[in-house]
Amino acid sequence: MTAGANMEAVTPPKPMVLVVEDEPQMRRFLRASLTSHGYQLCEAATAAEAVALATSRNPEMVLLDLGLPDEDGVDLTRRLREWSRVPIIVISARGREADKVAVLDAGADDYLTKPFGVGELLARMRVALRHAQQAAGTEAPKGASRRRFSFVLLLVLLWRTFLSGGGGHFCPGSGHFCPTVELFLKSSRKYILL
Repeated sequence: MTAGANMEAVTPPKPMVLVVEDEPQMRRFLRASLTSHGYQLCEAATAAEAVALATSRNPEMVLLDLGLPDEDGVDLTRRLREWSRVPIIVISARGREADKVAVLDAGADDYLTKPFGVGELLARMRVALRHAQQAAGTEAPKGASRRRFSFVLLLVLLWRTFLSGGGGHFCPGSGHFCPTVELFLKSSRKYILL
């Protein structure tokens, strides 16, 4: 039996989402929908509360209503964008194109008009989080981690060959590699010019 045979797979917690919504019924709906899908939430009913929570809780996403009692959501989006790249999805009853364009130009990542389905909201959240991870460099395109590992392995093999002085020679530009490096290069099916 292997050491990890009895261990269960551990899934990382879902991201922290800041919900900025002044309507209690909508906050309850979003709380029930998102927590049932594993998301963590912090909630704000005003722009002032939203800024305080955004700085103290460091959410990974903001769901923002535009009609807040103390500040318009477009202005709040601009304020958040001054210091944060957190994905912002606007959820609003405002359906006019001008409203959508204004908040998207202010820095929002997406816009969802009320009423909406939970499935669509969750899909848009996944897309926004994926884009944020890619922009931050935390999620590499498919195959990149294998290429990165192969490159690091090649560097280790070259360094070991250089330090050992035995088992073959490595001479940059000459095409002479130690047998281990030649095997690596043949198995990777890549040509490397040094």
